[in-house]
Amino acid sequence: MLWIVFLANHYMVLKDSKAYAKKAVQYLKQAYQRKFDDYVVLCYLGSVYNLLAKDTWNSFDKLSHVNKGIECMDKAIRKDPNNITMRTIRANNSKNLPNFLNRKSIAYEDFEYLAGLFEKGLKAPLQLKASVYSSLAELFKEDGDMAKA
Repeated sequence: MLWIVFLANHYMVLKDSKAYAKKAVQYLKQAYQRKFDDYVVLCYLGSVYNLLAKDTWNSFDKLSHVNKGIECMDKAIRKDPNNITMRTIRANNSKNLPNFLNRKSIAYEDFEYLAGLFEKGLKAPLQLKASVYSSLAELFKEDGDMAKA
């Protein structure tokens, strides 16, 4: 039941970060404080911090939120590097962050990790596979590697 609440919160923040991000950060921080070994919650918290930054006008606060988001997601992956949900969240966040934050290599790492699992036979929804492969293609295209794209 709790996962449905997390997913619903994250979905609402994705749809309207301005209206839901602050509340979602508070909610996910409380959830993580109650259960420090739940790294999926920590990764979602990181994602929501990044979405909160999107609508923050103060550049110091914006950078602070992004740094917290990156820190949360990276810590979650260090603790559970094989978690597909967390790799997907971090990959998409890293891909969508501004280039000056130097997260493109992390996006590549996560998307290539996921693609490698699919190629080894991991059963995953077609929508997830399509998203991973199309995101990788976009990254390769941005970097001018049309052969890989």
